[in-house]
Amino acid sequence: KWRKGEAAGAKGELDHVQERSKDFAYWYPSVGTFNFRRTIAFWGGTLTIEGCLLFLWVAYIQEYGRAYQDLMYYLTKWPTLCGGTAFLAAVYLPYYEIINLKVDLEEDKRNFLWCSWRPLFDEGVEIWSIIGAAMYVVGALLYTVAQISDLFTLTERQDINMVQWPLTVGGFLFFLAGVCELLINRVFVKLPVSYVWWASVFDTIGGVGFWISGCPSIADSDTLILIGAVGTVGYFFGSIMILAMWRGEQYGTAILPLLNRATRTGLPNIVVKKDKDGICHIVVTPSTQIKHETDNLEDVLSQRMTWKGIFFLTIYVLIGVIQMVVLCTFLSQSSQLWRGGIHSRKILVNLVSDTCNVVMVHMILMLQSACVKMPRKNEQPYRGLFIGIRVLAVVLVVNSLLSLEVIFEADVRPRR
Repeated sequence: KWRKGEAAGAKGELDHVQERSKDFAYWYPSVGTFNFRRTIAFWGGTLTIEGCLLFLWVAYIQEYGRAYQDLMYYLTKWPTLCGGTAFLAAVYLPYYEIINLKVDLEEDKRNFLWCSWRPLFDEGVEIWSIIGAAMYVVGALLYTVAQISDLFTLTERQDINMVQWPLTVGGFLFFLAGVCELLINRVFVKLPVSYVWWASVFDTIGGVGFWISGCPSIADSDTLILIGAVGTVGYFFGSIMILAMWRGEQYGTAILPLLNRATRTGLPNIVVKKDKDGICHIVVTPSTQIKHETDNLEDVLSQRMTWKGIFFLTIYVLIGVIQMVVLCTFLSQSSQLWRGGIHSRKILVNLVSDTCNVVMVHMILMLQSACVKMPRKNEQPYRGLFIGIRVLAVVLVVNSLLSLEVIFEADVRPRR
Protein backbone atom coordinates (compact mmCIF):
# COMPACT_ATOMS: atom_id res chain seq x y z
CA LYS A 1 0.00 0.00 0.00
CA TRP A 2 2.85 2.40 0.86
CA ARG A 3 4.60 1.60 -2.42
CA LYS A 4 1.40 2.43 -4.31
CA GLY A 5 1.26 5.85 -2.71
CA GLU A 6 -1.81 5.05 -0.62
CA ALA A 7 0.04 5.39 2.68
CA ALA A 8 2.39 8.16 3.76
CA GLY A 9 5.84 6.89 4.76
CA ALA A 10 6.75 4.12 7.13
CA LYS A 11 3.97 5.07 9.54
CA GLY A 12 1.36 4.54 6.85
CA GLU A 13 2.83 1.15 5.98
CA LEU A 14 2.89 0.19 9.63
CA ASP A 15 -0.71 1.31 10.08
CA HIS A 16 -1.70 -0.85 7.12
CA VAL A 17 0.09 -3.87 8.62
CA GLN A 18 -1.57 -3.27 11.98
CA GLU A 19 -4.96 -3.05 10.25
CA ARG A 20 -4.34 -6.40 8.58
CA SER A 21 -3.28 -8.00 11.84
CA LYS A 22 -6.35 -6.61 13.57
CA ASP A 23 -8.56 -8.42 11.06
CA PHE A 24 -7.74 -11.84 12.42
CA ALA A 25 -7.77 -10.76 16.06
CA TYR A 26 -11.11 -9.06 15.49
CA TRP A 27 -12.89 -12.00 13.88
CA TYR A 28 -11.24 -14.68 16.04
CA PRO A 29 -10.92 -13.17 19.53
CA SER A 30 -11.04 -16.50 21.37
CA VAL A 31 -10.67 -20.24 21.00
CA GLY A 32 -14.45 -20.65 21.05
CA THR A 33 -14.97 -18.24 18.15
CA PHE A 34 -12.17 -19.76 16.10
CA ASN A 35 -13.46 -23.31 16.62
CA PHE A 36 -17.02 -22.19 15.82
CA ARG A 37 -16.07 -20.74 12.43
CA ARG A 38 -13.72 -23.62 11.65
CA THR A 39 -16.42 -26.19 12.48
CA ILE A 40 -19.02 -24.38 10.35
CA ALA A 41 -16.72 -24.41 7.31
CA PHE A 42 -15.75 -28.05 7.89
CA TRP A 43 -19.29 -29.41 8.11
CA GLY A 44 -20.48 -27.23 5.25
CA GLY A 45 -17.98 -28.83 2.87
CA THR A 46 -18.26 -32.34 4.33
CA LEU A 47 -22.06 -32.54 4.29
CA THR A 48 -22.16 -31.18 0.74
CA ILE A 49 -19.83 -33.98 -0.38
CA GLU A 50 -22.03 -36.49 1.41
CA GLY A 51 -25.18 -35.16 -0.24
CA CYS A 52 -23.55 -35.10 -3.68
CA LEU A 53 -22.39 -38.71 -3.42
CA LEU A 54 -25.91 -39.80 -2.47
CA PHE A 55 -27.39 -37.85 -5.41
CA LEU A 56 -24.86 -39.43 -7.78
CA TRP A 57 -25.81 -42.87 -6.46
CA VAL A 58 -29.46 -42.14 -7.19
CA ALA A 59 -28.65 -40.94 -10.71
CA TYR A 60 -26.62 -44.10 -11.36
CA ILE A 61 -29.44 -46.38 -10.17
CA GLN A 62 -32.05 -44.47 -12.18
CA GLU A 63 -29.98 -44.93 -15.32
CA TYR A 64 -28.47 -48.40 -14.88
CA GLY A 65 -30.50 -50.13 -12.16
CA ARG A 66 -33.80 -50.48 -13.95
CA ALA A 67 -33.68 -54.26 -13.66
CA TYR A 68 -34.40 -53.84 -9.94
CA GLN A 69 -37.75 -52.09 -10.13
CA ASP A 70 -39.02 -53.76 -6.95
CA LEU A 71 -36.15 -52.11 -5.05
CA MET A 72 -36.18 -48.82 -6.95
CA TYR A 73 -38.20 -47.01 -4.27
CA TYR A 74 -35.64 -47.83 -1.57
CA LEU A 75 -32.63 -47.37 -3.83
CA THR A 76 -33.67 -43.88 -4.94
CA LYS A 77 -36.36 -42.20 -2.81
CA TRP A 78 -34.79 -42.64 0.62
CA PRO A 79 -31.18 -41.93 -0.46
CA THR A 80 -32.47 -38.80 -2.20
CA LEU A 81 -34.07 -37.64 1.05
CA CYS A 82 -30.88 -38.42 2.99
CA GLY A 83 -28.80 -36.48 0.47
CA GLY A 84 -31.24 -33.58 0.50
CA THR A 85 -31.14 -33.45 4.30
CA ALA A 86 -27.34 -33.37 4.26
CA PHE A 87 -27.44 -30.64 1.61
CA LEU A 88 -29.95 -28.61 3.64
CA ALA A 89 -27.72 -28.76 6.71
CA ALA A 90 -24.68 -27.85 4.59
CA VAL A 91 -26.23 -24.69 3.12
CA TYR A 92 -27.84 -23.62 6.40
CA LEU A 93 -24.50 -23.54 8.24
CA PRO A 94 -23.01 -20.59 6.26
CA TYR A 95 -26.29 -18.70 6.74
CA TYR A 96 -26.11 -19.51 10.46
CA GLU A 97 -22.56 -18.17 10.50
CA ILE A 98 -23.62 -14.92 8.83
CA ILE A 99 -26.52 -14.16 11.17
CA ASN A 100 -24.25 -14.80 14.17
CA LEU A 101 -21.31 -12.83 12.82
CA LYS A 102 -21.73 -10.03 15.39
CA VAL A 103 -22.81 -12.28 18.26
CA ASP A 104 -20.53 -12.94 21.21
CA LEU A 105 -20.62 -16.72 20.95
CA GLU A 106 -19.63 -17.22 24.58
CA GLU A 107 -22.12 -14.81 26.15
CA ASP A 108 -24.93 -13.69 23.82
CA LYS A 109 -27.93 -15.66 22.65
CA ARG A 110 -27.44 -17.06 19.15
CA ASN A 111 -29.66 -16.37 16.15
CA PHE A 112 -31.23 -19.15 14.13
CA LEU A 113 -33.52 -17.51 11.54
CA TRP A 114 -32.49 -13.87 11.16
CA CYS A 115 -30.67 -11.02 12.85
CA SER A 116 -30.31 -7.26 12.72
CA TRP A 117 -28.83 -6.67 9.27
CA ARG A 118 -27.49 -3.14 9.74
CA PRO A 119 -24.52 -4.17 11.95
CA LEU A 120 -23.50 -6.68 9.27
CA PHE A 121 -23.49 -4.00 6.59
CA ASP A 122 -21.43 -1.77 8.89
CA GLU A 123 -18.83 -4.54 9.14
CA GLY A 124 -18.52 -4.76 5.36
CA VAL A 125 -20.76 -7.76 4.68
CA GLU A 126 -22.17 -7.41 1.18
CA ILE A 127 -25.90 -7.72 0.62
CA TRP A 128 -25.22 -10.43 -1.97
CA SER A 129 -23.72 -12.61 0.79
CA ILE A 130 -26.96 -12.45 2.77
CA ILE A 131 -29.20 -12.89 -0.28
CA GLY A 132 -27.11 -15.78 -1.62
CA ALA A 133 -27.04 -17.63 1.70
CA ALA A 134 -30.80 -17.15 2.15
CA MET A 135 -31.49 -18.41 -1.38
CA TYR A 136 -29.49 -21.55 -0.70
CA VAL A 137 -31.53 -22.24 2.45
CA VAL A 138 -34.91 -21.60 0.82
CA GLY A 139 -33.95 -23.66 -2.24
CA ALA A 140 -32.83 -26.57 -0.06
CA LEU A 141 -36.08 -26.37 1.95
CA LEU A 142 -38.08 -26.58 -1.29
CA TYR A 143 -36.03 -29.61 -2.32
CA THR A 144 -36.78 -31.22 1.04
CA VAL A 145 -40.50 -30.62 0.56
CA ALA A 146 -40.31 -32.31 -2.85
CA GLN A 147 -38.26 -35.23 -1.54
CA ILE A 148 -40.60 -35.91 1.38
CA SER A 149 -43.67 -35.62 -0.86
CA ASP A 150 -42.11 -38.02 -3.35
CA LEU A 151 -42.10 -40.76 -0.70
CA PHE A 152 -45.89 -41.01 -0.99
CA THR A 153 -48.26 -41.96 -3.78
CA LEU A 154 -49.57 -38.73 -5.29
CA THR A 155 -52.04 -37.79 -7.97
CA GLU A 156 -50.77 -36.06 -11.08
CA ARG A 157 -51.87 -32.65 -9.80
CA GLN A 158 -50.34 -33.27 -6.38
CA ASP A 159 -47.09 -34.39 -7.99
CA ILE A 160 -46.91 -31.17 -10.02
CA ASN A 161 -47.62 -28.94 -7.03
CA MET A 162 -45.61 -30.75 -4.35
CA VAL A 163 -42.71 -32.27 -6.30
CA GLN A 164 -42.12 -30.69 -9.69
CA TRP A 165 -42.70 -27.03 -8.80
CA PRO A 166 -40.56 -27.11 -5.62
CA LEU A 167 -37.74 -28.75 -7.59
CA THR A 168 -37.94 -26.15 -10.36
CA VAL A 169 -38.10 -23.12 -8.05
CA GLY A 170 -35.50 -24.58 -5.69
CA GLY A 171 -33.10 -25.24 -8.57
CA PHE A 172 -33.58 -21.68 -9.83
CA LEU A 173 -32.75 -20.33 -6.35
CA PHE A 174 -29.59 -22.46 -6.31
CA PHE A 175 -28.58 -20.91 -9.62
CA LEU A 176 -29.21 -17.37 -8.32
CA ALA A 177 -27.21 -18.16 -5.18
CA GLY A 178 -24.32 -19.26 -7.40
CA VAL A 179 -24.54 -15.96 -9.30
CA CYS A 180 -24.34 -14.16 -5.96
CA GLU A 181 -21.12 -16.04 -5.23
CA LEU A 182 -19.73 -14.93 -8.60
CA LEU A 183 -20.52 -11.31 -7.74
CA ILE A 184 -19.21 -11.49 -4.18
CA ASN A 185 -15.88 -13.01 -5.17
CA ARG A 186 -15.41 -10.80 -8.26
CA VAL A 187 -15.06 -13.81 -10.53
CA PHE A 188 -15.62 -11.72 -13.67
CA VAL A 189 -12.64 -9.44 -12.97
CA LYS A 190 -10.17 -11.83 -11.34
CA LEU A 191 -7.97 -14.59 -12.67
CA PRO A 192 -8.81 -18.23 -11.81
CA VAL A 193 -5.95 -18.62 -9.35
CA SER A 194 -7.78 -19.06 -6.04
CA TYR A 195 -9.87 -21.80 -4.47
CA VAL A 196 -12.80 -19.46 -3.88
CA TRP A 197 -12.85 -18.49 -7.58
CA TRP A 198 -13.26 -22.12 -8.58
CA ALA A 199 -15.70 -22.84 -5.75
CA SER A 200 -17.95 -20.04 -7.01
CA VAL A 201 -17.81 -21.28 -10.60
CA PHE A 202 -18.47 -24.91 -9.64
CA ASP A 203 -21.39 -23.89 -7.41
CA THR A 204 -22.91 -21.89 -10.27
CA ILE A 205 -22.56 -24.89 -12.60
CA GLY A 206 -24.26 -26.97 -9.93
CA GLY A 207 -27.09 -24.47 -9.69
CA VAL A 208 -27.62 -24.51 -13.46
CA GLY A 209 -27.71 -28.32 -13.44
CA PHE A 210 -30.21 -28.47 -10.58
CA TRP A 211 -32.42 -25.83 -12.20
CA ILE A 212 -32.56 -27.51 -15.62
CA SER A 213 -33.01 -31.01 -14.16
CA GLY A 214 -36.05 -29.72 -12.28
CA CYS A 215 -37.79 -28.65 -15.50
CA PRO A 216 -39.35 -31.83 -16.98
CA SER A 217 -40.62 -30.06 -20.10
CA ILE A 218 -37.12 -29.18 -21.32
CA ALA A 219 -35.84 -32.66 -22.22
CA ASP A 220 -36.48 -36.37 -21.79
CA SER A 221 -35.91 -38.06 -18.44
CA ASP A 222 -32.54 -39.61 -19.35
CA THR A 223 -31.15 -36.23 -20.42
CA LEU A 224 -32.46 -34.56 -17.26
CA ILE A 225 -30.82 -37.27 -15.12
CA LEU A 226 -27.51 -36.59 -16.88
CA ILE A 227 -27.85 -32.81 -16.45
CA GLY A 228 -28.68 -33.27 -12.78
CA ALA A 229 -25.61 -35.49 -12.38
CA VAL A 230 -23.44 -32.80 -13.99
CA GLY A 231 -24.85 -30.25 -11.54
CA THR A 232 -24.15 -32.61 -8.66
CA VAL A 233 -20.55 -33.04 -9.83
CA GLY A 234 -20.29 -29.24 -9.90
CA TYR A 235 -21.33 -29.00 -6.27
CA PHE A 236 -19.02 -31.90 -5.41
CA PHE A 237 -15.95 -30.13 -6.79
CA GLY A 238 -17.14 -26.87 -5.25
CA SER A 239 -17.19 -28.53 -1.84
CA ILE A 240 -13.69 -29.92 -2.46
CA MET A 241 -12.56 -26.32 -3.03
CA ILE A 242 -14.30 -25.29 0.21
CA LEU A 243 -12.40 -27.98 2.13
CA ALA A 244 -9.17 -26.78 0.53
CA MET A 245 -10.02 -23.27 1.76
CA TRP A 246 -10.83 -24.72 5.18
CA ARG A 247 -7.40 -26.35 5.23
CA GLY A 248 -5.92 -22.91 4.54
CA GLU A 249 -7.97 -21.36 7.38
CA GLN A 250 -10.35 -19.48 5.08
CA TYR A 251 -13.58 -20.11 6.93
CA GLY A 252 -15.89 -17.77 5.04
CA THR A 253 -16.51 -20.41 2.33
CA ALA A 254 -17.63 -18.87 -0.98
CA ILE A 255 -20.43 -16.80 0.54
CA LEU A 256 -18.56 -14.69 3.13
CA PRO A 257 -15.22 -13.44 1.71
CA LEU A 258 -14.84 -11.06 4.64
CA LEU A 259 -13.54 -13.94 6.77
CA ASN A 260 -11.35 -15.26 3.96
CA ARG A 261 -9.39 -12.01 3.91
CA ALA A 262 -8.55 -12.25 7.62
CA THR A 263 -5.01 -13.58 7.93
CA ARG A 264 -2.71 -14.39 10.81
CA THR A 265 0.54 -15.20 9.03
CA GLY A 266 3.04 -13.36 6.92
CA LEU A 267 2.62 -10.05 8.73
CA PRO A 268 5.94 -8.12 8.56
CA ASN A 269 6.84 -5.85 11.43
CA ILE A 270 7.96 -2.58 9.83
CA VAL A 271 9.89 -0.14 12.03
CA VAL A 272 12.07 2.95 11.54
CA LYS A 273 15.60 2.89 12.95
CA LYS A 274 18.43 5.41 12.98
CA ASP A 275 21.96 4.49 12.10
CA LYS A 276 25.01 5.91 13.85
CA ASP A 277 24.95 8.94 11.54
CA GLY A 278 21.36 9.76 12.52
CA ILE A 279 19.91 8.72 9.15
CA CYS A 280 16.52 6.96 9.32
CA HIS A 281 16.06 3.61 7.59
CA ILE A 282 12.97 1.45 7.09
CA VAL A 283 13.63 -2.00 8.53
CA VAL A 284 11.43 -5.04 7.92
CA THR A 285 11.74 -7.61 10.70
CA PRO A 286 10.71 -11.29 10.31
CA SER A 287 7.06 -12.24 10.22
CA THR A 288 5.30 -12.51 13.54
CA GLN A 289 2.21 -14.25 14.77
CA ILE A 290 -0.63 -12.35 16.34
CA LYS A 291 -0.73 -12.55 20.11
CA HIS A 292 -4.03 -13.15 21.85
CA GLU A 293 -4.66 -12.68 25.53
CA THR A 294 -7.75 -14.89 25.66
CA ASP A 295 -7.40 -18.63 26.06
CA ASN A 296 -4.63 -20.69 24.50
CA LEU A 297 -5.47 -19.71 20.94
CA GLU A 298 -2.01 -20.22 19.44
CA ASP A 299 -2.12 -23.94 20.24
CA VAL A 300 -5.37 -24.18 18.30
CA LEU A 301 -4.04 -22.11 15.40
CA SER A 302 -1.01 -24.36 15.01
CA GLN A 303 -3.22 -27.19 13.74
CA ARG A 304 -3.70 -27.51 10.00
CA MET A 305 -4.92 -30.64 8.24
CA THR A 306 -2.53 -32.29 5.80
CA TRP A 307 -3.58 -33.56 2.39
CA LYS A 308 -3.33 -37.08 3.79
CA GLY A 309 -5.90 -36.00 6.36
CA ILE A 310 -8.15 -34.71 3.56
CA PHE A 311 -7.85 -38.11 1.86
CA PHE A 312 -8.96 -40.00 4.96
CA LEU A 313 -11.71 -37.44 5.49
CA THR A 314 -13.06 -38.39 2.06
CA ILE A 315 -12.82 -42.07 3.04
CA TYR A 316 -14.92 -41.43 6.15
CA VAL A 317 -17.58 -39.66 4.09
CA LEU A 318 -17.61 -42.49 1.54
CA ILE A 319 -18.16 -45.05 4.30
CA GLY A 320 -21.07 -43.03 5.67
CA VAL A 321 -22.68 -42.71 2.24
CA ILE A 322 -22.43 -46.43 1.46
CA GLN A 323 -23.79 -47.38 4.87
CA MET A 324 -26.75 -45.01 4.39
CA VAL A 325 -27.52 -46.62 1.03
CA VAL A 326 -27.40 -50.10 2.57
CA LEU A 327 -29.59 -48.95 5.46
CA CYS A 328 -32.16 -47.48 3.06
CA THR A 329 -32.20 -50.76 1.14
CA PHE A 330 -32.87 -52.87 4.21
CA LEU A 331 -35.85 -50.65 4.95
CA SER A 332 -37.55 -52.62 2.17
CA GLN A 333 -37.92 -55.48 4.64
CA SER A 334 -38.97 -53.42 7.65
CA SER A 335 -42.52 -54.81 7.39
CA GLN A 336 -41.09 -58.27 8.16
CA LEU A 337 -39.81 -57.23 11.59
CA TRP A 338 -43.07 -58.02 13.38
CA ARG A 339 -43.57 -61.51 11.94
CA GLY A 340 -41.00 -63.16 14.20
CA GLY A 341 -38.57 -65.90 13.32
CA ILE A 342 -34.91 -65.96 12.37
CA HIS A 343 -35.45 -63.83 9.29
CA SER A 344 -36.94 -60.98 11.34
CA ARG A 345 -34.04 -61.08 13.77
CA LYS A 346 -31.60 -61.01 10.86
CA ILE A 347 -33.29 -57.91 9.45
CA LEU A 348 -33.21 -56.22 12.87
CA VAL A 349 -29.50 -57.00 13.27
CA ASN A 350 -28.75 -55.52 9.84
CA LEU A 351 -30.79 -52.37 10.51
CA VAL A 352 -29.18 -51.75 13.90
CA SER A 353 -25.69 -52.53 12.57
CA ASP A 354 -26.01 -50.18 9.59
CA THR A 355 -27.51 -47.42 11.76
CA CYS A 356 -24.62 -47.73 14.22
CA ASN A 357 -22.11 -47.59 11.35
CA VAL A 358 -23.66 -44.36 10.04
CA VAL A 359 -23.63 -42.77 13.50
CA MET A 360 -20.08 -44.00 14.19
CA VAL A 361 -18.70 -42.53 10.97
CA HIS A 362 -20.26 -39.15 11.70
CA MET A 363 -18.80 -39.26 15.21
CA ILE A 364 -15.38 -39.83 13.62
CA LEU A 365 -16.02 -36.83 11.37
CA MET A 366 -16.93 -34.78 14.43
CA LEU A 367 -13.66 -35.86 16.07
CA GLN A 368 -11.82 -34.91 12.88
CA SER A 369 -13.33 -31.42 12.90
CA ALA A 370 -12.07 -30.87 16.45
CA CYS A 371 -8.69 -32.67 16.20
CA VAL A 372 -7.49 -31.42 12.84
CA LYS A 373 -3.94 -32.72 12.90
CA MET A 374 -2.44 -36.13 13.67
CA PRO A 375 -1.04 -36.08 17.24
CA ARG A 376 2.75 -36.10 17.55
CA LYS A 377 4.77 -39.22 18.29
CA ASN A 378 5.14 -38.25 21.94
CA GLU A 379 1.38 -37.72 22.31
CA GLN A 380 0.36 -41.26 23.10
CA PRO A 381 -2.11 -42.95 23.21
CA TYR A 382 -3.84 -40.33 21.04
CA ARG A 383 -1.56 -40.84 18.05
CA GLY A 384 -2.10 -44.59 18.21
CA LEU A 385 -5.85 -44.00 18.40
CA PHE A 386 -5.77 -41.87 15.24
CA ILE A 387 -3.68 -44.45 13.38
CA GLY A 388 -6.07 -47.18 14.49
CA ILE A 389 -9.05 -45.18 13.24
CA ARG A 390 -7.42 -44.77 9.83
CA VAL A 391 -6.60 -48.48 9.56
CA LEU A 392 -10.16 -49.30 10.60
CA ALA A 393 -11.45 -46.85 7.98
CA VAL A 394 -9.64 -48.72 5.20
CA VAL A 395 -11.17 -52.00 6.40
CA LEU A 396 -14.61 -50.41 6.72
CA VAL A 397 -14.59 -48.90 3.24
CA VAL A 398 -13.75 -52.33 1.74
CA ASN A 399 -16.44 -53.97 3.86
CA SER A 400 -18.94 -51.25 2.91
CA LEU A 401 -18.24 -51.72 -0.80
CA LEU A 402 -18.74 -55.47 -0.40
CA SER A 403 -21.97 -54.88 1.49
CA LEU A 404 -23.40 -53.13 -1.58
CA GLU A 405 -23.56 -56.56 -3.17
CA VAL A 406 -26.45 -57.54 -0.90
CA ILE A 407 -28.56 -54.88 -2.57
CA PHE A 408 -28.67 -57.01 -5.72
CA GLU A 409 -29.30 -60.31 -3.94
CA ALA A 410 -32.73 -61.86 -3.92
CA ASP A 411 -33.07 -62.06 -0.14
CA VAL A 412 -33.15 -58.29 0.39
CA ARG A 413 -36.04 -57.74 -1.98
CA PRO A 414 -39.43 -56.96 -0.48
CA ARG A 415 -41.29 -60.16 0.28
CA ARG A 416 -44.88 -60.39 -0.82
